[in-house]
Amino acid sequence: MKINSKLNPFDRLRVDPEQSRRIKIQSSKLLIILLIIFIGYLFFISSRNSLVFRKKDRLNIVFYGPKITFYSIGFDDGVNYFISYPSEVKTLVPGGFGYYRLGGLGKLITLEKQPELYKRSFSTINSNFIDLYFYPVKNEVYYNKEETQVSLPSLSQLATLNSNANIFDRIYVLFIFASRQKSQFLNISYLPVKKGANGEILDERIFSDRLIGYFYQKTYRNENKNVQIIYKDSEENARLIAKIIEGQGIRVVDFAYRNSKNTNCQIIINEKKVNRTAEGLRNFFNCPIVTGETSPYDIIFVLGQVERQWEVGGQL
Repeated sequence: MKINSKLNPFDRLRVDPEQSRRIKIQSSKLLIILLIIFIGYLFFISSRNSLVFRKKDRLNIVFYGPKITFYSIGFDDGVNYFISYPSEVKTLVPGGFGYYRLGGLGKLITLEKQPELYKRSFSTINSNFIDLYFYPVKNEVYYNKEETQVSLPSLSQLATLNSNANIFDRIYVLFIFASRQKSQFLNISYLPVKKGANGEILDERIFSDRLIGYFYQKTYRNENKNVQIIYKDSEENARLIAKIIEGQGIRVVDFAYRNSKNTNCQIIINEKKVNRTAEGLRNFFNCPIVTGETSPYDIIFVLGQVERQWEVGGQL
């Protein structure tokens, strides 16, 4: 009997069902592993940048909306501050926008697509570093009058408002407010205003002079580092930035003009170990820390593109 050793060509196309099942299981496992690695990476990046893991003596938060409020929460001294801003008053908006009505600030920021203007504007008003800001998904023009009573943000606001806060920051802030009572906040109700050509304007100079020392970070004061600011365009821009830095308890001792084509900002220190003051400047202004010669100063802050971001412009 002759045996046909030739195989049916279609036999070569057949796949063992058990082998196919094993391949699918292995592919699924690989996909799950890659997904876990990706989620873990996102978790690491978010947690690393979270305020939860930064040792701060004081946390400054703004809530923008029908009621415009500011909270400064002290961890070291336990003193908490509250400010409510009237929407009718105008204030300086850095970046060359000049003076703008607070109730319309959200609309401006929506048009410009620059949410960080919340941070810059309220840092300018209070002369401090705003850490977190919350604002509505859909901005409107607000016309409410001054609200002087202390109020705390709701769970809904913390959960649903847009913010520069990540998920860890939101949970962190939720626990902070849940552990505090309204009676634990000192209400700063006096806002100095002056008459301008087109309405009332918040006098940032008088306001910052009155608030000097309120929002100091004890860590920066204890390190006692001094800073030289190097600018390119305008000393007025540099002095605005200095006012905010000094409001945190960091000493600015000198200004210098340098005409450079390099637009990169830098925080120069003369030591290998990064001090907390330089770290605070880096986190707030998003500028890299580099090692270099700084004598006779502890830190040299080369503004670069930061100067344009905080540009003073517009008429009263």
